[in-house]
Amino acid sequence: LTRRTLDNVEAKGAREAATGPIMRGDTGTMRGHLAALATRTPEIIGLYCQASLAMVDLAQERRAINPEQAKDMRRLLHSYLATAINNGSVRERPDVVAPV
Repeated sequence: LTRRTLDNVEAKGAREAATGPIMRGDTGTMRGHLAALATRTPEIIGLYCQASLAMVDLAQERRAINPEQAKDMRRLLHSYLATAINNGSVRERPDVVAPV
């Protein structure tokens, strides 16, 4: 699986080789991943959500998912991200400046 993934990235580039539940529009699997992360490693929920939000944008750009799927995925990810922020597993980094 890893070798095939790396071969695809080399042949197509990272953006075109992207696969997984977001690219398939599989919100159920995303829910499972988020629930497992929340239980086992809540400290990485913020990172997972941010990376997943970028993947939702890519999936929508590639028309792999429709606008309603993208909206549902963003809603799910933002809910976990908000919970992570409120629980303190995601902290503000004043030394990191967001692009304008």
